[in-house]
Amino acid sequence: MQEFGVVTALVSGAVLAALLFRRAADRVRAPAPVVFLLVAAVASDFVTPLRTALSPRAVGWIASVALIVILFNGGVGLGWRRVQAVIGPVAVLGLAETAVAAGVMTVAARLILDVSWTSAAVVGVALAPTDPAVVFSVLDERVLDRRAQTILEAESGANDPISIALMVGVLGVATDGGSWGGSIGVTLIRQLGIGLAVGVAGAWLAHRPFKYLTEPRETLQPIVALAAAGLIFGVATAAHGSGFLAVFVAGILIGDSESTVSREVRAFHAELGDLAEVVVFVALGLTVHLAAVGWSGLAEGLALAAVLLTLARGPFVLAALAPFRIRLGERVFLSWAGLRGAVPILLASLALVAGLADARRIYGLVFVVVAVSVFVQGTTIPLVARRLGVTADR
Repeated sequence: MQEFGVVTALVSGAVLAALLFRRAADRVRAPAPVVFLLVAAVASDFVTPLRTALSPRAVGWIASVALIVILFNGGVGLGWRRVQAVIGPVAVLGLAETAVAAGVMTVAARLILDVSWTSAAVVGVALAPTDPAVVFSVLDERVLDRRAQTILEAESGANDPISIALMVGVLGVATDGGSWGGSIGVTLIRQLGIGLAVGVAGAWLAHRPFKYLTEPRETLQPIVALAAAGLIFGVATAAHGSGFLAVFVAGILIGDSESTVSREVRAFHAELGDLAEVVVFVALGLTVHLAAVGWSGLAEGLALAAVLLTLARGPFVLAALAPFRIRLGERVFLSWAGLRGAVPILLASLALVAGLADARRIYGLVFVVVAVSVFVQGTTIPLVARRLGVTADR
């Protein structure tokens, strides 16, 4: 019993410390995620027990649970009416831009790192998706133009499941053989198709039971909503589909119903999403040892980050969004605001669990690129939004 008490105290203390770091980051105007990331990484280098506190598989589980919360909360906050108004740009950025970014970063990794095409593809896919939780941890949603906010959130929610499906396909080729086009294509279609179907069905089926289980005690709504999200994720994943896409789609469809999801539920899940973001970045930091990354890894990571910030997203976004009559300033902002965050953590951990030869090196590189993305883009997004007129009061 004493051991359980020590573990409980340590976990609770870690959560409170993380929240304290968030307040400190707000005071110095630094992006909170990069603070969590770096502090945890430094701590793991200096405190020996922390180096083995989490295994790659445990990090994958932590990231998965956190993403369930973040994606469901993001979907509920959006709602179908908001997404429907920008479905064209979201489809282009969530699908095509993710593929383009993965391709550009795969070629960059092949040239910069001198690794096999399989390892390069793992790097490219891991760094392709954007992260809404990070974007809105550094920019108050009340400041950002509503259309730009909706596009960024919906795109990030859509490209996360796509990137995860791509990574499953790439790792399948690396470990089990098979053709690139056939294996990855089948995996992508199966995961997205099943995930979409389960998400739609889950939202439809959850409506009446949700109201029945929470009346007349509305205080149960946050718990029931979280359990429903977990059930939808589990069913889709067990059926070999994308549980993350199912959760996000269900959240979007449920989010339009104020009678189903009250303000209290929205507020609860928003806070839970913030906490999930903290946990993910602390977990990544604890599993990356700066000494192992070394100066060479830092240089390689910075080179990959430079390609990511200049070539992987910007040119495609500027061209692809032009047909939707989105003004140039807004397109420039959207091209810059694609921060990387929690999903690369999960994708890199999948490579580690799969036993890929270069997985540990890739994991360290993902750390460097995510840290650079959050710091450089995160600190400049508010200024860029104001300069380009992508604000609520423009």
